Amino acid sequence: LFLALALMAWICASLVAWQQTTHKLNELFDTQQMLFAKRLSVMNLDEIRATQPKIRTARKMKHGHLDDDALAFAIFTRDGSMLINDGDNGDDIPYHYRRDGFDDGQLRDDDDPWRFVWLTTPDGNHRIVVGQEWEYREDMARDIVVSQLTPWLVALPLMLLLLIALLSRE
Repeated sequence: LFLALALMAWICASLVAWQQTTHKLNELFDTQQMLFAKRLSVMNLDEIRATQPKIRTARKMKHGHLDDDALAFAIFTRDGSMLINDGDNGDDIPYHYRRDGFDDGQLRDDDDPWRFVWLTTPDGNHRIVVGQEWEYREDMARDIVVSQLTPWLVALPLMLLLLIALLSRE
């Protein structure tokens, strides 16, 4: 009975940890997207040349890791013409501006769900969109929860075996 209770407690704790971690990470990523969009909104977009609409990022960076699903961005004119993008997934962000704020959607020719934040520049002439793949967020939450619960997955059976051994000695 005690073994079943301990197992149920561990499963319940794991589910609660998963839910809380996912919620907090979504808040963190939403904040990151909005801050990035705000920083892009204060750029002098009139100086950007239409002949170079893509920014290429290096695939290899010293002492770092780059995941192209972490963030993607594009800047559109008010009429929906793309002015600039990140050169990766930003090129595939469709112009579906409805209002400023968060919206779910997909990249062009892709079935994966993405989370987008739309922001209009202070002068009203440009729409900025910053996106992140939902799978990236879910993978990050899973990795954090698994790394936190793995020690318990190892320690709990050992503690239960020790408890059984101590109780059987009597």
